[in-house]
Amino acid sequence: MEVSLKEFLDSKEDKREIEVTFSQESLDVSGNTCQYNDKDSSVSLQLMKEGDRGISYSGSGRMSFTGECSRCLEDVDFSIEFDYSGEVSVSDGRLMIPETSDEGESYLSSDGVLDMDALLSGEIYLRWPMKLLCKEDCKGLCPVCGTNLNKSTCSCDTFVPDPRMAVISDIFQGKNS
Repeated sequence: MEVSLKEFLDSKEDKREIEVTFSQESLDVSGNTCQYNDKDSSVSLQLMKEGDRGISYSGSGRMSFTGECSRCLEDVDFSIEFDYSGEVSVSDGRLMIPETSDEGESYLSSDGVLDMDALLSGEIYLRWPMKLLCKEDCKGLCPVCGTNLNKSTCSCDTFVPDPRMAVISDIFQGKNS
């Protein structure tokens, strides 16, 4: 979604509230593709003229996604909540477009259009969980047979010997033979 700050600057309004829509259907984070659920999401944007200084924008949102658990690969529904804000200066009735934001990316085009998809994506990436889990104590998958250990158990031998003890185990195996 794009919001024209130039059009808002030229209008007679001092304040405007907008319900923002996120146009991306999915996000790819660390090789995992998560689907965006727009039914459980809401994002607001408030624009306000700051006299001769410029325009300030702020908002808050809650966005819902469905992704895979990092351990058991089951689908997980989760939400990310955030607040954001920024300012655009005005000089002689014209918007002063910054080269880049503090984060190194500009969400404002040269014609005064605020790219909300880019802004929201940045906010989402900052708050994305390091590891997406279906529950804190997720047991994951059996490394031998692939059984989801949250749903059932298996009788696979998952013992992995310590490689530092290989020399000692060779000594014991030699004595027993």
